[in-house]
Amino acid sequence: MKGTRILGAAAATMGAAVLLIHALLPAPNPKPASNRLPKLPPPANENLIADPSSLQAQLSQSVRSLKFPPEATQGFAMGEAALRAVALELPDVFPPMDFIATPQEGGIRLSWLPNPKNPVEGLRYEITRWAGDGGAEELSPTRSREYLDLVPCEGVPYRYRLRALVERRIRGTGGIKQVRSRSSAPIGSVATVVRSATWVAFGTLEDGRIQLSLARKGRPTLGPYATGPGEPIGDTGWNLEGLTLRETTVDELTSIPRFDALGRRVIISGQPADRTRTVETVRSLASIRLIDPCGSPLDLELLLPRESSASEDS
Repeated sequence: MKGTRILGAAAATMGAAVLLIHALLPAPNPKPASNRLPKLPPPANENLIADPSSLQAQLSQSVRSLKFPPEATQGFAMGEAALRAVALELPDVFPPMDFIATPQEGGIRLSWLPNPKNPVEGLRYEITRWAGDGGAEELSPTRSREYLDLVPCEGVPYRYRLRALVERRIRGTGGIKQVRSRSSAPIGSVATVVRSATWVAFGTLEDGRIQLSLARKGRPTLGPYATGPGEPIGDTGWNLEGLTLRETTVDELTSIPRFDALGRRVIISGQPADRTRTVETVRSLASIRLIDPCGSPLDLELLLPRESSASEDS
Protein backbone atom coordinates (compact mmCIF):
# COMPACT_ATOMS: atom_id res chain seq x y z
CA MET A 1 0.00 0.00 0.00
CA LYS A 2 2.78 2.32 0.94
CA GLY A 3 4.60 1.57 -2.34
CA THR A 4 1.54 2.38 -4.39
CA ARG A 5 1.30 5.80 -2.80
CA ILE A 6 4.94 6.56 -3.61
CA LEU A 7 4.49 5.66 -7.34
CA GLY A 8 1.36 7.81 -7.56
CA ALA A 9 3.16 10.80 -6.07
CA ALA A 10 6.08 10.43 -8.52
CA ALA A 11 3.74 10.26 -11.52
CA ALA A 12 1.92 13.37 -10.39
CA THR A 13 5.21 15.24 -10.02
CA MET A 14 6.37 14.31 -13.58
CA GLY A 15 3.04 15.34 -15.08
CA ALA A 16 3.29 18.75 -13.43
CA ALA A 17 6.84 19.18 -14.81
CA VAL A 18 5.72 18.42 -18.40
CA LEU A 19 2.90 20.94 -18.17
CA LEU A 20 5.34 23.57 -16.90
CA ILE A 21 7.74 23.00 -19.84
CA HIS A 22 4.95 23.31 -22.45
CA ALA A 23 3.83 26.53 -20.80
CA LEU A 24 7.30 28.07 -21.00
CA LEU A 25 8.05 27.09 -24.70
CA PRO A 26 6.73 29.39 -27.52
CA ALA A 27 3.84 28.13 -29.59
CA PRO A 28 4.89 26.40 -32.90
CA ASN A 29 4.84 28.64 -36.01
CA PRO A 30 2.50 27.15 -38.65
CA LYS A 31 4.34 28.95 -41.52
CA PRO A 32 6.94 26.93 -43.55
CA ALA A 33 10.63 27.53 -42.92
CA SER A 34 11.10 29.32 -46.26
CA ASN A 35 8.59 31.99 -45.19
CA ARG A 36 10.34 32.57 -41.88
CA LEU A 37 13.67 33.55 -43.56
CA PRO A 38 14.50 37.27 -43.41
CA LYS A 39 13.38 39.07 -46.54
CA LEU A 40 16.01 41.12 -48.35
CA PRO A 41 15.11 44.41 -50.00
CA PRO A 42 15.05 44.40 -53.83
CA PRO A 43 18.38 45.49 -55.38
CA ALA A 44 18.71 48.99 -56.65
CA ASN A 45 19.23 49.53 -60.37
CA GLU A 46 22.85 50.49 -59.87
CA ASN A 47 23.48 47.22 -58.03
CA LEU A 48 22.09 44.93 -60.72
CA ILE A 49 25.64 44.24 -61.94
CA ALA A 50 27.46 42.66 -59.03
CA ASP A 51 30.98 43.62 -58.14
CA PRO A 52 33.19 40.65 -59.13
CA SER A 53 35.52 41.19 -56.20
CA SER A 54 32.67 41.07 -53.69
CA LEU A 55 31.22 37.97 -55.35
CA GLN A 56 34.61 36.29 -55.19
CA ALA A 57 34.92 37.02 -51.49
CA GLN A 58 31.43 35.66 -50.77
CA LEU A 59 32.06 32.57 -52.90
CA SER A 60 35.38 31.86 -51.19
CA GLN A 61 33.75 32.14 -47.77
CA SER A 62 30.94 29.77 -48.83
CA VAL A 63 33.31 27.22 -50.28
CA ARG A 64 35.47 27.20 -47.16
CA SER A 65 32.45 26.19 -45.11
CA LEU A 66 31.83 23.14 -47.34
CA LYS A 67 33.53 19.88 -46.49
CA PHE A 68 33.61 16.68 -48.51
CA PRO A 69 32.84 13.40 -46.77
CA PRO A 70 35.98 11.51 -45.68
CA GLU A 71 35.32 8.81 -48.30
CA ALA A 72 35.31 11.34 -51.17
CA THR A 73 38.43 13.09 -49.92
CA GLN A 74 40.21 9.77 -49.67
CA GLY A 75 39.10 8.79 -53.22
CA PHE A 76 40.37 12.04 -54.75
CA ALA A 77 43.67 11.65 -52.97
CA MET A 78 44.07 8.09 -54.24
CA GLY A 79 43.32 9.16 -57.85
CA GLU A 80 45.82 12.01 -57.75
CA ALA A 81 48.41 9.73 -56.19
CA ALA A 82 47.89 7.16 -58.97
CA LEU A 83 48.37 9.80 -61.68
CA ARG A 84 51.51 11.10 -60.00
CA ALA A 85 52.85 7.56 -59.74
CA VAL A 86 52.26 6.90 -63.45
CA ALA A 87 53.88 10.20 -64.40
CA LEU A 88 56.90 9.22 -62.36
CA GLU A 89 56.94 5.75 -63.93
CA LEU A 90 57.10 7.10 -67.52
CA PRO A 91 60.74 6.88 -68.53
CA ASP A 92 62.69 9.41 -70.53
CA VAL A 93 62.26 8.85 -74.28
CA PHE A 94 65.16 9.36 -76.68
CA PRO A 95 65.05 10.06 -80.44
CA PRO A 96 65.52 7.19 -82.92
CA MET A 97 68.86 6.92 -84.70
CA ASP A 98 70.02 6.89 -88.35
CA PHE A 99 66.78 8.23 -89.82
CA ILE A 100 67.06 8.00 -93.64
CA ALA A 101 64.55 8.81 -96.41
CA THR A 102 65.36 6.94 -99.64
CA PRO A 103 63.47 7.44 -102.95
CA GLN A 104 62.57 4.19 -104.68
CA GLU A 105 60.06 2.84 -107.16
CA GLY A 106 56.60 3.54 -105.83
CA GLY A 107 57.48 6.11 -103.19
CA ILE A 108 59.96 6.98 -100.43
CA ARG A 109 61.20 4.39 -97.95
CA LEU A 110 61.84 5.65 -94.41
CA SER A 111 64.14 3.63 -92.17
CA TRP A 112 65.67 4.14 -88.72
CA LEU A 113 67.24 2.32 -85.80
CA PRO A 114 65.71 2.16 -82.31
CA ASN A 115 67.49 3.96 -79.52
CA PRO A 116 68.77 1.31 -77.05
CA LYS A 117 67.91 3.62 -74.14
CA ASN A 118 64.18 3.46 -74.90
CA PRO A 119 61.88 0.82 -73.35
CA VAL A 120 60.23 -1.77 -75.58
CA GLU A 121 56.82 -1.82 -73.89
CA GLY A 122 54.41 0.78 -75.24
CA LEU A 123 56.95 2.15 -77.75
CA ARG A 124 55.80 3.38 -81.15
CA TYR A 125 56.91 5.89 -83.79
CA GLU A 126 55.03 8.86 -85.18
CA ILE A 127 55.86 10.43 -88.57
CA THR A 128 54.93 13.89 -89.86
CA ARG A 129 55.31 14.76 -93.54
CA TRP A 130 55.51 18.02 -95.52
CA ALA A 131 55.19 17.93 -99.33
CA GLY A 132 56.84 20.96 -100.92
CA ASP A 133 55.33 24.13 -99.47
CA GLY A 134 52.24 22.29 -98.20
CA GLY A 135 51.12 21.81 -94.64
CA ALA A 136 51.95 19.05 -92.19
CA GLU A 137 50.37 15.60 -92.58
CA GLU A 138 50.40 12.93 -89.89
CA LEU A 139 51.16 9.48 -91.30
CA SER A 140 49.93 6.28 -89.70
CA PRO A 141 51.88 5.48 -86.49
CA THR A 142 53.96 2.31 -86.58
CA ARG A 143 55.87 0.02 -84.25
CA SER A 144 58.16 -1.10 -87.06
CA ARG A 145 61.56 0.34 -87.96
CA GLU A 146 60.65 1.31 -91.53
CA TYR A 147 57.79 2.86 -93.45
CA LEU A 148 56.98 3.06 -97.18
CA ASP A 149 55.38 6.38 -98.01
CA LEU A 150 53.43 6.16 -101.29
CA VAL A 151 53.95 9.82 -102.12
CA PRO A 152 51.38 11.27 -104.52
CA CYS A 153 53.72 13.79 -106.16
CA GLU A 154 57.03 13.70 -107.98
CA GLY A 155 59.63 16.42 -108.39
CA VAL A 156 58.90 18.07 -105.02
CA PRO A 157 60.92 17.70 -101.81
CA TYR A 158 59.36 15.70 -99.00
CA ARG A 159 60.42 16.60 -95.46
CA TYR A 160 59.86 14.12 -92.63
CA ARG A 161 59.93 14.39 -88.85
CA LEU A 162 60.19 11.22 -86.74
CA ARG A 163 59.81 10.88 -82.99
CA ALA A 164 59.52 8.00 -80.53
CA LEU A 165 56.61 7.84 -78.10
CA VAL A 166 55.92 5.72 -75.00
CA GLU A 167 52.37 5.22 -73.69
CA ARG A 168 50.99 3.86 -70.43
CA ARG A 169 47.32 3.04 -69.79
CA ILE A 170 46.01 3.35 -66.23
CA ARG A 171 42.69 3.17 -64.42
CA GLY A 172 42.12 6.56 -62.86
CA THR A 173 39.47 8.02 -60.57
CA GLY A 174 36.10 6.32 -60.93
CA GLY A 175 37.58 3.43 -62.90
CA ILE A 176 38.02 5.55 -66.05
CA LYS A 177 40.93 4.41 -68.21
CA GLN A 178 43.42 7.13 -68.99
CA VAL A 179 46.46 7.26 -71.27
CA ARG A 180 49.70 8.93 -70.30
CA SER A 181 52.46 9.37 -72.87
CA ARG A 182 55.89 10.88 -73.28
CA SER A 183 57.64 11.55 -76.59
CA SER A 184 61.19 12.20 -77.69
CA ALA A 185 62.63 15.16 -79.51
CA PRO A 186 62.07 14.84 -83.30
CA ILE A 187 64.69 14.07 -85.95
CA GLY A 188 64.29 14.88 -89.64
CA SER A 189 65.13 13.73 -93.14
CA VAL A 190 64.44 14.97 -96.70
CA ALA A 191 64.02 13.19 -100.05
CA THR A 192 62.73 14.00 -103.55
CA VAL A 193 61.23 11.56 -106.03
CA VAL A 194 62.44 12.33 -109.56
CA ARG A 195 59.64 12.75 -112.09
CA SER A 196 59.27 9.43 -113.88
CA ALA A 197 55.54 9.21 -114.51
CA THR A 198 54.59 8.47 -118.12
CA TRP A 199 51.39 9.78 -119.66
CA VAL A 200 49.99 8.16 -122.80
CA ALA A 201 47.19 9.50 -125.02
CA PHE A 202 44.94 6.82 -126.52
CA GLY A 203 42.81 9.12 -128.66
CA THR A 204 39.99 11.62 -128.56
CA LEU A 205 36.23 11.22 -128.35
CA GLU A 206 33.42 12.92 -130.23
CA ASP A 207 32.68 15.20 -127.28
CA GLY A 208 36.23 16.59 -127.36
CA ARG A 209 37.58 14.68 -124.38
CA ILE A 210 40.91 12.88 -124.48
CA GLN A 211 41.74 9.41 -123.16
CA LEU A 212 44.80 9.41 -120.88
CA SER A 213 46.60 6.76 -118.84
CA LEU A 214 49.29 7.12 -116.16
CA ALA A 215 52.19 4.73 -115.56
CA ARG A 216 54.59 5.02 -112.60
CA LYS A 217 57.46 2.75 -111.71
CA GLY A 218 56.55 0.33 -108.97
CA ARG A 219 52.81 0.95 -109.31
CA PRO A 220 50.01 -0.40 -111.51
CA THR A 221 49.13 1.51 -114.67
CA LEU A 222 46.01 3.66 -114.23
CA GLY A 223 43.56 4.31 -117.04
CA PRO A 224 42.83 5.14 -119.72
CA TYR A 225 40.38 7.76 -118.48
CA ALA A 226 38.24 10.00 -120.69
CA THR A 227 38.84 13.55 -119.43
CA GLY A 228 38.04 17.08 -120.49
CA PRO A 229 39.56 20.42 -119.44
CA GLY A 230 38.80 21.25 -115.82
CA GLU A 231 38.06 17.65 -114.90
CA PRO A 232 39.92 15.14 -112.68
CA ILE A 233 41.73 12.34 -114.47
CA GLY A 234 40.03 9.29 -113.01
CA ASP A 235 41.33 8.36 -109.56
CA THR A 236 44.93 9.41 -110.25
CA GLY A 237 44.68 12.59 -108.17
CA TRP A 238 45.69 14.65 -111.23
CA ASN A 239 43.55 17.21 -113.07
CA LEU A 240 43.47 18.23 -116.73
CA GLU A 241 43.65 22.01 -116.83
CA GLY A 242 44.08 22.65 -120.56
CA LEU A 243 43.87 20.76 -123.87
CA THR A 244 44.76 21.81 -127.42
CA LEU A 245 44.70 19.54 -130.50
CA ARG A 246 46.62 20.22 -133.70
CA GLU A 247 48.34 18.40 -136.53
CA THR A 248 52.10 18.03 -136.87
CA THR A 249 54.60 16.32 -139.16
CA VAL A 250 56.88 13.67 -137.72
CA ASP A 251 59.62 11.49 -139.19
CA GLU A 252 59.01 7.80 -138.83
CA LEU A 253 61.18 4.85 -139.76
CA THR A 254 59.63 2.30 -142.08
CA SER A 255 60.94 -1.06 -143.23
CA ILE A 256 60.73 -2.23 -146.86
CA PRO A 257 61.57 -5.84 -147.81
CA ARG A 258 64.70 -6.22 -149.94
CA PHE A 259 64.66 -8.20 -153.20
CA ASP A 260 67.47 -9.04 -155.59
CA ALA A 261 67.53 -8.40 -159.37
CA LEU A 262 65.61 -11.59 -160.00
CA GLY A 263 62.85 -10.60 -157.59
CA ARG A 264 63.90 -12.97 -154.86
CA ARG A 265 63.83 -12.02 -151.18
CA VAL A 266 67.29 -11.20 -149.86
CA ILE A 267 68.36 -13.44 -146.97
CA ILE A 268 71.16 -12.32 -144.64
CA SER A 269 72.40 -14.60 -141.83
CA GLY A 270 69.37 -16.74 -142.31
CA GLN A 271 66.93 -13.84 -141.82
CA PRO A 272 64.93 -11.90 -144.43
CA ALA A 273 66.59 -8.52 -145.00
CA ASP A 274 64.71 -5.21 -144.97
CA ARG A 275 65.55 -1.76 -146.20
CA THR A 276 64.91 1.00 -143.64
CA ARG A 277 64.00 4.53 -144.60
CA THR A 278 62.53 7.66 -143.02
CA VAL A 279 59.07 8.77 -144.03
CA GLU A 280 57.30 12.00 -143.07
CA THR A 281 53.79 11.45 -141.72
CA VAL A 282 51.06 13.73 -140.42
CA ARG A 283 49.97 12.99 -136.85
CA SER A 284 47.59 14.55 -134.34
CA LEU A 285 49.31 16.19 -131.37
CA ALA A 286 47.70 17.00 -128.02
CA SER A 287 49.18 19.84 -125.96
CA ILE A 288 47.96 19.38 -122.39
CA ARG A 289 48.52 21.04 -119.03
CA LEU A 290 48.19 18.80 -115.97
CA ILE A 291 48.02 19.67 -112.26
CA ASP A 292 49.53 17.06 -109.93
CA PRO A 293 48.06 16.19 -106.50
CA CYS A 294 50.35 18.75 -104.87
CA GLY A 295 49.17 21.60 -107.12
CA SER A 296 52.24 21.77 -109.38
CA PRO A 297 51.63 22.20 -113.15
CA LEU A 298 53.08 19.92 -115.83
CA ASP A 299 52.98 20.72 -119.57
CA LEU A 300 53.17 17.83 -122.05
CA GLU A 301 52.80 17.19 -125.77
CA LEU A 302 51.47 13.74 -126.59
CA LEU A 303 51.13 12.16 -130.03
CA LEU A 304 47.80 10.52 -130.70
CA PRO A 305 47.60 7.13 -132.42
CA ARG A 306 47.28 7.21 -136.21
CA GLU A 307 43.78 5.79 -136.02
CA SER A 308 42.67 8.52 -133.57
CA SER A 309 40.20 11.10 -134.84
CA ALA A 310 37.33 13.16 -133.59
CA SER A 311 34.92 10.66 -135.12
CA GLU A 312 36.00 7.72 -132.96
CA ASP A 313 33.53 5.88 -130.78
CA SER A 314 32.57 7.57 -127.54
